[in-house]
Amino acid sequence: MNFNVRNKNIEVTDGMKTHYENMFLKLTKFKEFHNDDIVHLDIEYNKVDFVINASIDIIGKNHFLKATIKDNDFYNAIDKIVDKLLDQIKKIKEIKTDKKHKQSFAKTIDDSMENEIIE
Repeated sequence: MNFNVRNKNIEVTDGMKTHYENMFLKLTKFKEFHNDDIVHLDIEYNKVDFVINASIDIIGKNHFLKATIKDNDFYNAIDKIVDKLLDQIKKIKEIKTDKKHKQSFAKTIDDSMENEIIE
């Protein structure tokens, strides 16, 4: 995955970088994601509320996912974003499998109807 990171009022350390890279590489186990996907990560530290606003956009060949989160801790924010993205991926996979099941179910009904007509 190609990472584009924009940070505001916060400096991204090497530890932070390795954390978000490792967390987002978990998403590559799904066939919807590839190493060619572009990941836009926006990190903003709000000095007034002492909150980190993290937003991520993943742009792939056939998909676009977006998640945002507010948290006091950077590492928790990244973990929560990955959880949100995993939920979105699961929802997409369920929709795809539902469509396949509907098509196969409709096909079996059509086949059974043809068998009844022939008999």
